[in-house]
Amino acid sequence: MTFELIRRWRIHAFAGMLATFATPAWADDTLPPIRRFDIPTIEKLGRQMYEQDQEAWKATDILRAKHSDDELKAGNLHGWIVDPFPDRDVVRFIHDGANGPEAFYDVTFAKGAEPVLSEPQNRVLNSEELAQYSARTLALKNVERPCSDRYNTIVLKDLERNGWLVWALAATTEPGVVLYGGHYRFSISKDGKTVVQRDALSKGCMNAPPPDPTKGNMVMMAFIQLVSDVPVETVVWLNLEHKLPVMIITPDRKERTITDGHISQTGALPARAQASPEERK
Repeated sequence: MTFELIRRWRIHAFAGMLATFATPAWADDTLPPIRRFDIPTIEKLGRQMYEQDQEAWKATDILRAKHSDDELKAGNLHGWIVDPFPDRDVVRFIHDGANGPEAFYDVTFAKGAEPVLSEPQNRVLNSEELAQYSARTLALKNVERPCSDRYNTIVLKDLERNGWLVWALAATTEPGVVLYGGHYRFSISKDGKTVVQRDALSKGCMNAPPPDPTKGNMVMMAFIQLVSDVPVETVVWLNLEHKLPVMIITPDRKERTITDGHISQTGALPARAQASPEERK
């Protein structure tokens, strides 16, 4: 047996083990088809999601280093939005003011500089910021079947339509656990008030356990994806987030690997190698 065959056998064994563990908690074949993007767009969205997610958690750490959770709770903190500029991104934390949502604190990520926490001189949100915040809030209210009691959001301008793309991402504080399932993508109107389309990016609550140190280092994550023949953008995001290649087996029996945010096809499985959900029970 050649090294290449051994390597592929180990990956297939790992994929089978993980897929067995990650059996959907709610598999639903009646879910409508999800909105499709081409692979370059999926790669771009996944990288933008990763970059915004990184800024959001770094900004949160910076804010919490200056203010206790009790202080932030007393200030009616209700999440954040991100304002992108050519030379910087600003994470704006939002709270309830006298006249509705307003800016609470800003963390500015300027290119080539350390992030800076500040209190905005003008706390009034402009129309686009209000729309982004409304879209974020609307998405969180429309997670139909949550896979976690904690969800984070990412909001980007829709690349194809005049509106927003919002991801509600199932989150955990348990070290080493990877939440593959339970993520949603929402296409939302420009004013942030109408859900145009809701896409469940998995058919179940599929979580990968933390690596077992007695079995060596994890070299790849592998999942069976049932919602699309093309890997969805949350898989690209997971690849960048966890710094591990991800192998996805799609309903067309193709294997695709995501490495450093790039999707490549690595092969195809024989017809019997892809069992139906019923056969895998």
